[in-house]
Amino acid sequence: MRWTAGITDQAFDCVQYMREARDRMNEEIASLSSEELVLWAHSHRYSDPLLQRLADQTAQQLDAADHLGLDR
Repeated sequence: MRWTAGITDQAFDCVQYMREARDRMNEEIASLSSEELVLWAHSHRYSDPLLQRLADQTAQQLDAADHLGLDR
C-alpha cells in the first residue's frame, strides 16, 4: 500500500511489522519461567506501542490462566 498524498512512496507491510514485533518479544521471553513471565508481563514497558499492546495482552492472558490454575 502506498500513500497517495505524497507523504511517502515506501510501502508499509503491517503483517510483516507485526510478525517482527512478535518475534522480538518471543526472543525476549523465551527463557523465562512461568513466575518470571508473569512478573515481566506486568512490569515491562515498551516504547513501541505495538509491542506494548502485545505485552498488555500477554499479561491479561497470564492473569486469566493464573486465575484458572493453568500453566503456560
